[in-house]
Amino acid sequence: MTQSVEELRRESERNREQLTKTVDQLRLQITDTAADIQSKVSPQHIKSEVSDFISSKTASWINSLKQHAKENPMQAIGRDRHCGAGDADGAWLSAAAFDDWGGACIEFKERA
Repeated sequence: MTQSVEELRRESERNREQLTKTVDQLRLQITDTAADIQSKVSPQHIKSEVSDFISSKTASWINSLKQHAKENPMQAIGRDRHCGAGDADGAWLSAAAFDDWGGACIEFKERA
């Protein structure tokens, strides 16, 4: 069965409208994606991500140190530990007693 010219025009118009909607949706998605990318590579976002990462790692390290000191208090009080790779660097780590708020007191000092 053949279609009349009028039917072909109506079908063509429906297809054109569908195509226009599809292109508009794609344009919107691309715009949103580009905005997301611009936001994620902005200096402010990168600075925030790095800051959050460092804060998280620092908190984790401090919590681990506190836990270790609670489990082994004699190691944490008044005992020097060498923290360098060799004698030439001269750095020693001293972990002192916990302060009144439960925070670990850590200091680096030069070897005499």
